Amino acid sequence: MKALLLAAGFGTRLLPLTSTTPKCLVSIGGKPLLQHWLESLAASRQFEKVIINTHYLAEKVGQFFASYTPPIDIDLSYECKLLGPGGTLLRHRDKLASGDFLVAHADNFSLINWPEFLDAYNSRLEHCVGLMMTFEADDPSSCGIVQTDAQGVVTFMHEKVQNPPGRLANAATFLFSPRVFEIIGKLELGRFLISAKILFPACMGALLRTRIRTTTEILARWRRYRRLEKIMAACLELRRGMRRDGRISE
Repeated sequence: MKALLLAAGFGTRLLPLTSTTPKCLVSIGGKPLLQHWLESLAASRQFEKVIINTHYLAEKVGQFFASYTPPIDIDLSYECKLLGPGGTLLRHRDKLASGDFLVAHADNFSLINWPEFLDAYNSRLEHCVGLMMTFEADDPSSCGIVQTDAQGVVTFMHEKVQNPPGRLANAATFLFSPRVFEIIGKLELGRFLISAKILFPACMGALLRTRIRTTTEILARWRRYRRLEKIMAACLELRRGMRRDGRISE
């Protein structure tokens, strides 16, 4: 299976930190977020190649890989102009459409139970082209809040609005069938940036959500970053201890 890590954004909500560091290279527990993702994908033994799109401070990402050897095959893809998630998907359609694939925002930190996530995807409703990972947000107005029907199919998303109806948030990690290209292929690449606000409405009714046993935290604003780094360092230490005791597996 292939994976697409979205790492091109400006990270404006983490300024001034991201004035010199792309958000995908922000350090959590002593490692850049991008390194966490690549190690997790490699450890899952489910992914053979990772495409990483870049734009803002792309040279810093290149410098990172000049001194870091990833544990999985990668393909850096520079966008001279931001395409948005949908545009990036269409750009790599030929590479991704041969089978199921993962799409994730590399500026998120997640400890994912891959077998459970993949099982949920493989048992999804037949008409659904993808599976969205979700989590309970402690600050719903800073997230994309998901509404679903009784079967868990996404029917609406409230993108960073005040007083959204619920706390179930998009964790920006997806598994897709190649059939998703039948939907987003109808969007007009080139006329506009195919952002999440355009992509997700196009997929309504064909995207299932799931909550699995995972730790997910969205990097939101600079004032939360130091607290988050301490929490994640403690979380990683706890995870290492549990692995040594044989109570957790990748």
